[in-house]
Amino acid sequence: MDLRRLIIPLMIEQFLNSLMGMADTMMVSRAGEAAISAVSLVDAVNILITQVFTALATGGTIICAQYIGRQDKKESIRAARQVVWTVFVISMAISIICVAFRRPLLALIFGKVEKAVMTNSITYMWITACSFPFIALFQAGAAFFQASGDSRFPMTVSVISNIINIVGNAILIFGLLGFPALGIQGAAIGTLCARMTETLIVLIYAHFMNQDVKIRPRFMIQIDRVLAKDYLIYAMPVVLNEMMWGLGVSANTAVIGHLWSAAVASNSVAQVARQLAQVVVFGIAN
Repeated sequence: MDLRRLIIPLMIEQFLNSLMGMADTMMVSRAGEAAISAVSLVDAVNILITQVFTALATGGTIICAQYIGRQDKKESIRAARQVVWTVFVISMAISIICVAFRRPLLALIFGKVEKAVMTNSITYMWITACSFPFIALFQAGAAFFQASGDSRFPMTVSVISNIINIVGNAILIFGLLGFPALGIQGAAIGTLCARMTETLIVLIYAHFMNQDVKIRPRFMIQIDRVLAKDYLIYAMPVVLNEMMWGLGVSANTAVIGHLWSAAVASNSVAQVARQLAQVVVFGIAN
């Protein structure tokens, strides 16, 4: 019974995380084949990076759960601080690289694609890359609740985030409520706003509400090399495993990216079905 209470919210949260990319793909489809192809190509990269952050959060869950099991609240808070600081630094570095080198990165991964697809991909890439630190911090914050045995709260936050994403997409993509129709740019901005909101909620609650693992902003910037090293020892094997899976998805998308826009758009629809099929497995694994 306890295991079911933990796993079912994790499965739902995994579905909701996948739903955010699916929503962008489905709602931007009205902007044309070039837009939906761009979202599909860039999301292949974003999925890989998100899996890395998920793996880092898994390492945080392990190390914090150990201290909680020992009933060492002081060390669990200290470990949480190092997890947050480490994932923030890593995610910021990845975000800056993806924003600064988005054009050569996309050209390297996907080669020559139609000009309209590349233009849309560059736009979608730089905005969504700005959300990487928020994704990483949300995953870290969710890990603290999961380490405490509370997987329901991160699931609830993911529901709120997806509602914000869908509403934001509808307003910004189609130009509702007096806003201009921004197309693929609106989809990316909607996702960014949703990611920022979910991160703010989970970190605030982790500071005030979580009884086992609290985040203390006043002492956040304190590097403990020994603890950070221990954390990375737990996290890196999971990171490498997730990267191998993500690279396979990216490689498949890169091959299809050399075809015409309709083929890429068709692949993006198939990717939605694939993500749905993997929800149960990834929810249990996390």
